[in-house]
Amino acid sequence: MPRVNKPKNRLPMDAQKIASFLIQYFNSTGEPLTNLKLQKLLYYLQVWYLVHFKGEILFKEIPEAWVHGPVYPSVYATYRDSNGAPIVPTHPLSDKEINTWKKEIFPSKNEKLFFDTFVQYYGIKGAFALELMTHNEDPWKNARKGLSPLEPSHNKIDLGFAEKYYRKLIS
Repeated sequence: MPRVNKPKNRLPMDAQKIASFLIQYFNSTGEPLTNLKLQKLLYYLQVWYLVHFKGEILFKEIPEAWVHGPVYPSVYATYRDSNGAPIVPTHPLSDKEINTWKKEIFPSKNEKLFFDTFVQYYGIKGAFALELMTHNEDPWKNARKGLSPLEPSHNKIDLGFAEKYYRKLIS
């Protein structure tokens, strides 16, 4: 993904807002998200945003290192009743409404490019492929150090460490 300049005066958003946007966006493309894929997309969106926008966070919540990869507990709780099925919005938005929301979340040209490139790379991957990717990367593994593979955890993933880890992948 191309490295871009830091957005000016951005305040971190709520993870729920970004999750709702992703659900609407992917439903509009005919590829509804499961909670598992949503969690992984949120994680990768956050860490790559940190890398490409020089330490700026997109949203406030810190992911936890759960058995199936990084999870944002508040978002998980909201969509847990989907039970692995695709999450379908109760009030789907039009393409115009989704584009308006996208411009609000990613207002600059650089941020739009970032999001479009992100979707092209991560959006086409399946939930389990994304889970396996996170399981093979140091930020999740470090947060689960000392735990058995199926042991529940609420350990936080260190986003500072994650930023350095992913930054090294592009240098």
